Amino acid sequence: MRKYPLSVSDNRLTLDADRILANDVIVPGETNPHKVGLWLIESVYGPLGAVWADNEADALDEAADEELLDALSLSEEDAEERTTGIGDDTEEDFARLGNDSSPFDLDNANIRRLAWTDIPKETQEALLLAREEGLEDLSEIEDLDDDDNEDDSED
Repeated sequence: MRKYPLSVSDNRLTLDADRILANDVIVPGETNPHKVGLWLIESVYGPLGAVWADNEADALDEAADEELLDALSLSEEDAEERTTGIGDDTEEDFARLGNDSSPFDLDNANIRRLAWTDIPKETQEALLLAREEGLEDLSEIEDLDDDDNEDDSED
């Protein structure tokens, strides 16, 4: 699978194409009342995924729903063990994310918004193509390329 760089200033930030969502691509100069941007989610082991959202919480929820945070997921049993207290004094040492409120350990996770100007040109172009084609993530660009090659071979 193709990898895409996410930063011109840090060449270690690359992700597999299926880990970069094209769910709401917005570039500078476009109307953006909700301040949607590309959020990078990392763990101590490296980047986990990149999603478009208007804030950190929505980015984490979207990443959880798209199974980009599986490396940080907890079983319900582990989550129960990390819950202390009773009633209103209950504390949880994890976060519940996504539509199904699954438990995730975010202790060693980091999230930050990427500046469009720091995203390499090839990745910007892939994101714009994905938006134009209505693709879920950048891996689907490979399918477009395959379709184009099939059309060319039929001529």
